[in-house]
Amino acid sequence: MNMIAISLLYIPLIIAVLLFLLRGRLFTNTLRCVFSTLACIIMIIPSLYYYANNSTILEETIVKAPYIGPIVFWINPISAFMILVSGIIAAAVSVFSLSYMEHRCEELHISNDLSTYYGLYLLYIEGLLGMLYSRNLIVMFIFLELAAITSFLLILFYGYGNRYRVALLYLVWSQIASLLVLCGILLLYNWSGTFIIKHLLARYCGTALISFSLILLGLLIKMGTFLVHFWLPWAHAEAPSPVSAILSPVHIGVAGYVLMEIAHSFYAPIIRSISMYLMIYGIVTMIYGGMMALSENDIKRFLAYSSISHMGSMLICIAMCNYIGEAALVLVFVAHALAKSLLFMFSGFCISRLGFRDFTNLFGLYDIYRPLAVAGIIGFISLSGVFNIGLLSKIYLTFAIADEIVLIYYPWKIFLVLIYIVSIMITIAYCFYAMKRLYFGTAHHLRRVRPVYSMDVPIILLALLTIVLMFPQIVHAAIGKIYLWNFLRSLKA
Repeated sequence: MNMIAISLLYIPLIIAVLLFLLRGRLFTNTLRCVFSTLACIIMIIPSLYYYANNSTILEETIVKAPYIGPIVFWINPISAFMILVSGIIAAAVSVFSLSYMEHRCEELHISNDLSTYYGLYLLYIEGLLGMLYSRNLIVMFIFLELAAITSFLLILFYGYGNRYRVALLYLVWSQIASLLVLCGILLLYNWSGTFIIKHLLARYCGTALISFSLILLGLLIKMGTFLVHFWLPWAHAEAPSPVSAILSPVHIGVAGYVLMEIAHSFYAPIIRSISMYLMIYGIVTMIYGGMMALSENDIKRFLAYSSISHMGSMLICIAMCNYIGEAALVLVFVAHALAKSLLFMFSGFCISRLGFRDFTNLFGLYDIYRPLAVAGIIGFISLSGVFNIGLLSKIYLTFAIADEIVLIYYPWKIFLVLIYIVSIMITIAYCFYAMKRLYFGTAHHLRRVRPVYSMDVPIILLALLTIVLMFPQIVHAAIGKIYLWNFLRSLKA
């Protein structure tokens, strides 16, 4: 039985088609939300099965296609935890979307029938999780494009501001990145003769360098790192908040995972030769994103620039060609995804129920609605890396950097340590500065709000999850599996 195909493809696609087709009063938005949330949960069942059976690798071949080769889905120790957390976030955002998107449709003066929204949303999640499940590079690319097109349509239909311009900007940059990645994959196929991510040792040759450069640049654009990030603050800030809650932490984070999977599986010698330069670029991205976040007054643009900063952290993990770097990437992804998704939903609360999205008017929130105010504080603390799962991610990131710095010439060690410390301090600064701006003062101009459980419960549950995952015992199984099997170790198998 092809469990992954059933959970990832067949059932979600059937539900998506039903969401598009079944309209009218009998098929209510609540029912659409239930179906969408259920499909998100179904898509992570293989990862639960993976952990329940204590597997090392779970692999399924669906069919052999001409030219493409075997369409293979798999779960490995690195992707398993990311699939699980991404699916939980997707389910939470699906529930949050119900009341929020009805309100957004009223603002846009369009029908509040959410069949189109939930259909596109479900296909979007399928594209993102499909990249994590795929072992065939062409199939992975198809899922990459599915995620890009559906997220573009969600911004186009439901975004804020000049949503047509922002959606077009996002689409152009996304397609440039996709074209670069596709050209790199085709060169890789011409060189290796397969689209399957197998345990191949990369050869340091001209074709490998060109292929690597194309894939690296394309996925750096997808991640929104420094100098190729111009689309990100606009797209993440002007997308509807539920879409931002997936686009900002999960979408760009999955692009980072794909880059690590390809780079460490095929291009390990090249990565090792430029490791220090990639690490410096990652730290510069962290500093740039943090400094821009400090200067922002719009809460969603603030969170968008924070995402750029955290993509710098993921790039550092990719630059570290060791298992600690791969474990650190998983924890950085999980910590950032949980904190950022709940904070984007928190920004959606501010926009839809308080009527403001700028820090100038958002102050004294603790007295307005304490349950979500506390959840927001937990999110900011986790994002800063001071506590919760964010602290664990910073510890592993520091371990990975320390392990690499040992191999670097002495003057460079001092420089790297100093700029890394600066990047960490900036991250802490912008998170606590945001909390100061949001929670200090008395908000006489803000109205008190009543609970809207479909919006409040997902935010609170994700906040609690950042605390639960703080305990090492919870993530020990995932990290232990990565030590025993990782992309670099598998090359030697």
